[in-house]
This record gives sequence, structure tokens and C-alpha cells, in this order.
Amino acid sequence: MANPDLQWESSATANIGVDFGIGQSIAGSFEVYQTNTTDLLLERKLPITSGFDNILTNVGETQNTGWEFSLNARLVDNSDFTWTADLNLFGNKEKIIDLYGDKRDDVGNQWFIGESLTVWYDYDKLGIWQLGEEDAAAVYQATPGEIKVRDVNSDDIINQDDRQILGSNIPTLTMGLGSRMQYKDFELSFLLFGTFGQTIYNQFEVNNSTLQGRYNNLAVDYWTENNPTNEHPKADGTREGPRFGSTRGYQKGDFLKVKNIQLGYNLPEGTLSIVGVKSMKVYINADTPFVFSKLSKNGIDPESYDGEIGADTPDIKMFSVGVNVDF
Repeated sequence: MANPDLQWESSATANIGVDFGIGQSIAGSFEVYQTNTTDLLLERKLPITSGFDNILTNVGETQNTGWEFSLNARLVDNSDFTWTADLNLFGNKEKIIDLYGDKRDDVGNQWFIGESLTVWYDYDKLGIWQLGEEDAAAVYQATPGEIKVRDVNSDDIINQDDRQILGSNIPTLTMGLGSRMQYKDFELSFLLFGTFGQTIYNQFEVNNSTLQGRYNNLAVDYWTENNPTNEHPKADGTREGPRFGSTRGYQKGDFLKVKNIQLGYNLPEGTLSIVGVKSMKVYINADTPFVFSKLSKNGIDPESYDGEIGADTPDIKMFSVGVNVDF
């Protein structure tokens, strides 16, 4: 659907920072900022009866407040051994200030005043109904082994009024750490990257843990009378998916990746000059050899643009050996 009234977004930013140094070995900076953006370009959902799913429009105002810290250090520096490290930390908090000039939420688009533009809005899974809770479960037309969700307004009915904000896919802290060491002709470097504080939706696990046995499923922790887990509901041959099945997918998205490790050796210049070579480096390289996250057990990459983790984002490792030659 066309929108002839579209215009550019507008942002106003204020920031203050300080650069510092300690001798010749340590340098860094610290900065805080606030950005207010108006007339955001967003896909606004429309009633399906209109014949369209959404329309691109200018909506409301948001505010981003954050900080950034960087530190560069020469930890060791002598004739045989040098060691340097670079650390970057970044934190950001986004919130909606207004949408349509009335300070009201837009539940249909899952936009809420005071929250991030992208949030997870669903029922809150408390666990699984257990043996001995038959009477309490019956109030919600449930039985032991089924998913238990929070009755937010305590009216003994689970409906749309019991949905709540479960988190956002935007991390509150992002970290990068790189380091390089050199001992005589040997070099070792590594790079770490991590994000923390975000909530992800594990679509891969939800889609591959059905209640019936006619599909290839993951070996998840299903509830049985002898295994009173709170992770996944009991198997049920009468239906493929459980009630409130989507609530199983919300997980902490924190991860730390070893993005790269490289070990290299520079051949002595005297040896190389005999064959007319200026320099030669032989190295072993590993890209993303280690990932630490809750998803690592399934071989899934926890890093995702929109926070939805599926089978199309495998955890890929690559190892290589190479030679750099300068004639």
C-alpha cells in the first residue's frame, strides 16, 4: 500500500566524552550519549480485512541512551616479547517516548511506551503442571504434564490480558576484546566478541520438539510421571503442538564467541634472503572455534539480527593453514 506522506526520520543527539592516557602504555576513552528520533519509518500492521498486511509509515518518537568505553593497552614491551590488548564495551537502552501523540501503547504492533521497539510479547511460562496440582490445573482446563503460564490478573482465566513483555532482542551490553602477543618470531592473536542482556526466541527448538512421534524431533527433556521436569510438556499423540507452545522458545540470548585465533611463525630474514624473499609467515588460523551460550548444545549460532534462532543459523567453525610471502 502506497503512503504519499512518508518523510525522513529526524534525530537529535547530545554526547559527552573524555579521552585519557596513562604513560605510553595505556590509552582509552569513555562516552555517554542520548539520541531522540522522531518520525520513525516503521512497518505498521493493518487489519487483514484491508487487503494488506502492513504499511510503511512515520510513527512517534524514540530515545536511545547509552555509553561506550574503549581501552588500548601495551601490557609488555621488550626486545623479545610484546603484548597488546584492545577492549571495547558498549551499552544502550532504547525506549519509545510516544507513538500517535496520546502516550498510548499499540498492542497490535507490539509497541509499548517506555519499552524498546522490538520486544517479545507473550504468555509467561512458569513451568509444567506437576502431579499433586490437579485441582489448580483444572481451574485453567489443564492437567499435569501441560504448560503452566502466569495468570497475570489472577482472574482464573488465561486470555490475551495475561500476555506480558518477556524481554527484547536488543542486548544491554556488547563486548569486544582483541589481543596480540609476539615472542621473537612467533605471533599469537585472538578476538573475543559477546552480547549480554538480550532475550532470543529459539524457533529451532520449538519447531523440532512436537508432541507426536511421526517427526524427527530433538532429544529435549519431556515431562513424564517419572521425570517431573519443567522444561517441555508431556508427549501427546492426539495433537502435534501443546497449548501455549510458543512460550518454550524464549531464552536468555547471552553469548561469548572466540571469533578468531591465529598462531604464526615468521621465518628468519637471513634464511629468506638466500632465496630472494623479503619475508615469509606461516600460520594456523581458527575462525569461531568456540561459542559459549545456552544454544551451543544444539550447534546453533546464538547471534541473530532479529533475535529468532532457526536451523538456518548453524554454528560454523573454520580452520585453515596459510603462508604469506613478500618478494
